[in-house]
Amino acid sequence: MTSQLASGDLIADRYASALYDLAVEKKLVDPVLNDLTNVKSLLNEHKDLSLVVKSPLINSQDKLNILETLLQKTNANQLTSTFFKVIEKNKRFSKLSSIISEFININSIKRGDVLADITSADELNDDQK
Repeated sequence: MTSQLASGDLIADRYASALYDLAVEKKLVDPVLNDLTNVKSLLNEHKDLSLVVKSPLINSQDKLNILETLLQKTNANQLTSTFFKVIEKNKRFSKLSSIISEFININSIKRGDVLADITSADELNDDQK
């Protein structure tokens, strides 16, 4: 089980890193990040969509068609659409959520974002938050 998890993370990392490098090269990190964040939100909000994307019983081309329709409705960047075609060709839709999460993680690291938990005796006002 551990080796399967590690290989799954490795796959997500490789795809996310490749997409991030391309997005940096084309100066499209923010649009691609926005597209992927929208897709991740849709997957989280609509469990049926998430099940369809992960299902081995549904053809990859059908999954791509569904996601392309969603991307067109949100005026997604061409790089994002092309990336989904690569995912379809390589039959990696089952890893899509992991790839998106890893892309977001890579972006946070590259930008130097720091996550912190704050404990306060008094409630924080809006400026402090």
